[in-house]
Amino acid sequence: MRVLITGATGFIGRALVPILRREGHQLIALVRSEERARSLLGAEVETVALSSGAHGLKQALERSDAVVNLAGEAIMGGRWTETRAERLSRAGCN
Repeated sequence: MRVLITGATGFIGRALVPILRREGHQLIALVRSEERARSLLGAEVETVALSSGAHGLKQALERSDAVVNLAGEAIMGGRWTETRAERLSRAGCN
């Protein structure tokens, strides 16, 4: 199965990618930096840069059998200020 992953270089994504690879899945990672993603995920994971815009995302989606969305605000690290808690709360409601 070909799986498109957003947030593949994040905390959970970096743990999930090797598991999916071991199970034989082909992976496409939607990333901000292709160079950084390759160094973290390995050359076997295809990358699509966010800078490729809607066209790049559409092409990746058309070639995918499944999508795992791990993109978003990191909940670990950083102080839980009122502003940050509000931002995290709003992000979960979208």
